[in-house]
Amino acid sequence: MPSLGAKWQLDAALLSRPVDLTALVSLSQTSPSSFFEDDTLGRMVKHLLNSTDEARADKDTRLDVLTILSNLTARASGEEKEVIRMALDGVNEWFDEYLAREESRVRVDKNNDNDDTNSDNTKQKPPDFFEPELHKLMLLLVSRLYEYALKTEDLLDLVRRDKALALETVVGLLEDGETYTTELYRKQAPATGKVGQWEHKLVCRRHEKPLVLQLCRLLRGFTMPSSYFGSESESEVTDVAVEAFTTEMNLLLDITLKTRLVEKIALACHECLFAVNMGADDDDDDDAAARDGGGGEDPVVSGDDDDD
Repeated sequence: MPSLGAKWQLDAALLSRPVDLTALVSLSQTSPSSFFEDDTLGRMVKHLLNSTDEARADKDTRLDVLTILSNLTARASGEEKEVIRMALDGVNEWFDEYLAREESRVRVDKNNDNDDTNSDNTKQKPPDFFEPELHKLMLLLVSRLYEYALKTEDLLDLVRRDKALALETVVGLLEDGETYTTELYRKQAPATGKVGQWEHKLVCRRHEKPLVLQLCRLLRGFTMPSSYFGSESESEVTDVAVEAFTTEMNLLLDITLKTRLVEKIALACHECLFAVNMGADDDDDDDAAARDGGGGEDPVVSGDDDDD
């Protein structure tokens, strides 16, 4: 029986509403080569990422598309990255507008002065920090696609010069540096007269070292004057400009303190540099795994077995 590749699974997923790409997300980690056939990536971008029909492609569907692309980019060769770039060239202006609208709306809700009140008529405190999920995955994707060479200026272009959103995007991606997922793996291959045995394991995945360094460089850019002032200095600085700059600085400082950014940077760098020496991995495969988009794995096998 032939294996069910990415094209077959995409065709099947397109029949659902909204489109569910869960199986394809897993396939992008276990069998990435099948995505580079039959214009599968181009079809995902055209029919899902660019789709104006939100009943067909909701936010979760678009997040899955970006997750698949970032997973593939982590392991792609030079030629395969070129295929991914060509697919991304098909992203239309509607998706750019959707990206701005979807997460700008979250920001408006967060900063809305007309928040609901508590039972004692005191105003509910809005959330201190929101997860710009779409922007995080876009940043992850383009960082891997362009060899971790992005500058803070590139990040600001991605978020339409919204520095608070840019900072929250980097902080959120930094927080995702260690994630745990449950995966199914084959414990015993099928033999004559016997069935195969499958078990679940808990896998820890860490960001690759170049990505952690990329995020640190992007954060450093927030300390540079060029991130706030143009190359041509204005002849006159107005009171309005000073007030707007002060408000922006206060917001960035508020995000830095409430997200405990310095602590997160220290933790990410410590795990990135010293995890191997502390026994997170037992061999020298950590660097190779990191380049593949994963980190050290700590499997925890459950008691559930599945037969072939």
